[in-house]
Amino acid sequence: MTCTVCGTPLPGGVERCPRCGTYVAAPPSSDVPPTVAVPPVNQGASPTPPTMFAPRGMYPGGQGDEQVPPTAYAPSNQRYPYPPQQAPGAYPNNNYAPPTPPNNQYGYQQGVPPLPRQYGQTSDDGSSGKKGSRALIIGLVALVIILLIGSIPILLARSNNKSSQSQQTSNSGGTTSTKGTAQSKATNPPSAGVTPTVAAPTLPNEKNPYPPQTGTLVLKDPMRNNSQGYMWQEGSNNGTTCRFNGGKYHVTKASGSALCVPQSPVIAAQNLTVEADLTLQSGTYMGLATRIDPQQGTGYLFVVGTDGTYAINQVNIKATGSGQVRQIRQGFSQAMPLGANQVKMAVVVRGSQLTLFVNNQQIDSVNDSRLNNSGSIGVFVNGNSALDLAVSNVRVWKL
Repeated sequence: MTCTVCGTPLPGGVERCPRCGTYVAAPPSSDVPPTVAVPPVNQGASPTPPTMFAPRGMYPGGQGDEQVPPTAYAPSNQRYPYPPQQAPGAYPNNNYAPPTPPNNQYGYQQGVPPLPRQYGQTSDDGSSGKKGSRALIIGLVALVIILLIGSIPILLARSNNKSSQSQQTSNSGGTTSTKGTAQSKATNPPSAGVTPTVAAPTLPNEKNPYPPQTGTLVLKDPMRNNSQGYMWQEGSNNGTTCRFNGGKYHVTKASGSALCVPQSPVIAAQNLTVEADLTLQSGTYMGLATRIDPQQGTGYLFVVGTDGTYAINQVNIKATGSGQVRQIRQGFSQAMPLGANQVKMAVVVRGSQLTLFVNNQQIDSVNDSRLNNSGSIGVFVNGNSALDLAVSNVRVWKL
């Protein structure tokens, strides 16, 4: 005897096919045909007997996947891809149908995933879409507010930067204008009655090393450039050129005599001491001038030569002929080696007394009361060929 479904040989006295579970004979008499009890979903552990139509683990709440005996329709370890159907020859009342899983709280059958909800889809009461749109609008408004607040420091920083640049440009323009004015005044001496106003630099309290060793330091200039505020002449006039070059102040001319002066009013004095380092690069005489009156063109002139000679003169640059120079004293000094072209020269003008120093030694002292005015100082060069005097380390004390 074989199974009518799967064809498996059946031993005698069996009620079901041991392979597929199909009844081979009518069940024991009873008012109600026996059925297979299916436990509720997710409850109990009563096993559901595997059959051809309902192997274990096919429905939710089952007892897990188990091996299904291979048949012609269901190979080993494979689920059935088609729904259960009534097998021919089976017991007529064996209408096995798994219970429909109950609906859960999410509104879909258990084991069946919900369809993805489209953007803007509302729930049954229509409140979810409205809440989502409202939350989106609130989020966008908050983002805009955050961006506006965050941009305020950047705008303020840019505004401050522009103001700082504008102020720096204004200050630079003012500095350039002031410097240009100072250079213009230095190149072209001021007219009568016009006094240039330049703030005097703060100077250390250096003691005057020359008799009477008193006074206040009013000028200390290394003469590298015109940045100290003393307004040294720069430019050319009547063949004389005054300029800064190579870290020193140069007075040059083709031949004859040349004089360059500072025009700061802080230097103008009647009684003073002047000291400077002089290097005669080309020429015969070099010197210092005091009590220069730009209106009258007068002053005292102290000169030394490379031949060891010296002179103290009264000059008037506006006069002509022999009236330009009146010699007060001349001589020769062994303090100046022959051929020496570099000296530290100093003069002291106090009342009518005029004193000359070379290399920290007193050369001569004379009295002259013709010029008792307050005036400026200057550096001087003279010779019959190309002239070039380099000046550095100038100091002036008011007595």
